[in-house]
Amino acid sequence: MKYLDYIYYRVTKTYMKWDGETGITGIMAESLIVSMLLIDLYGIIHLTFFFEKYGNQYKDAGKPLVLIMILSITLIFYIRYRRRYKELKKRWTNETKNQKSIRGFYVVLAILLPVLLPMLYLGLFR
Repeated sequence: MKYLDYIYYRVTKTYMKWDGETGITGIMAESLIVSMLLIDLYGIIHLTFFFEKYGNQYKDAGKPLVLIMILSITLIFYIRYRRRYKELKKRWTNETKNQKSIRGFYVVLAILLPVLLPMLYLGLFR
């Protein structure tokens, strides 16, 4: 959870002028990252183990579940992070420029990974 806390902190810090301390952009970014990773994981498992047997037979059945999952994750992150920006800011105020750069790279990687993961999987294994 420390890694997710840091992602929230950096995204909220970036969009502080628009959001204020609520950090709804940070909450939405985290929700999107986690939701997309779960969807990617489901897709990879489906393609690897079930696609040849079932094909796209159930492709529309999961749409309401995906929506419920995304809304649930967003609600969980909202409850977890509302009014916590100042606390997280205190934790990471004293980080060095080198630490900030390395951690910033990992934040960008976390944002890009859910998009790149399916492309990598399909490019390497299909």
